[in-house]
Amino acid sequence: MTKNTNNSYLINKFSRVNTDMDTYIESEKYMKYEKYHVLYQKWAWEALHGESIIFDADDVTELTDKNLEDIACLLCNLSSDARITLKRSCSGYDFVNFNFRVQ
Repeated sequence: MTKNTNNSYLINKFSRVNTDMDTYIESEKYMKYEKYHVLYQKWAWEALHGESIIFDADDVTELTDKNLEDIACLLCNLSSDARITLKRSCSGYDFVNFNFRVQ
């Protein structure tokens, strides 16, 4: 498991990640688990705050939803009972969202 993997390849790979106009990205970093590069984001939307692990959909076609959730749990030290949502998107990216809180 590798965290903080930064280079122009990854910046380009995740350059098409769409963010809703009213979502504020608080921070982001590139990470890697085995052969899978991901983008980690902390975000805020109105009073809701959360975190996401974003996968390039082409890289994870062979993985199940549970596999994606497990990778997110390993990378972010989430407990097995963490509240997680997953969205496989037609935009080219798959999102695992977690650590929701209202502020």
